[in-house]
Amino acid sequence: MNTNPKTPSPPCTAVLVDDDLTSRWLLRGVLKRLGFTLLAEASNGEEAVAVVRRTKPDIVLLDVCMPFQTGPGALPAIVAAHPSAQIVMLTSMADEATVRYCIEQGAAEYLRKDTPVEEISRVLGGLSEKIAAQREREVRCA
Repeated sequence: MNTNPKTPSPPCTAVLVDDDLTSRWLLRGVLKRLGFTLLAEASNGEEAVAVVRRTKPDIVLLDVCMPFQTGPGALPAIVAAHPSAQIVMLTSMADEATVRYCIEQGAAEYLRKDTPVEEISRVLGGLSEKIAAQREREVRCA
């Protein structure tokens, strides 16, 4: 009989990158409700790359249209800095070419900002489950 209770997986960590304060407020609330630990926030692609290099989050919520450097512009550097991060692109307007580029560059998901909160929660919850399963496999293999 196994007397050791299963050790719960640590909460998933996230970095939130968006120049729109209202969007960040909304997404911050979703992350909190889902039990994520928010490591940092940034308002442009340049800041995003630096923050991801420093914090190594499980998930990066990355806006497409931002000043100084766009989300798609920062995406390759973010993937290079932390390849295991699950990157969720966020946009007000989704054109097919940008969506395709971001997925090809390593984004895990692509969400419009007008997506209902329930759907955003479902997507982030699914990524959280994927990360927890990966951690469990890594523990078993160690």
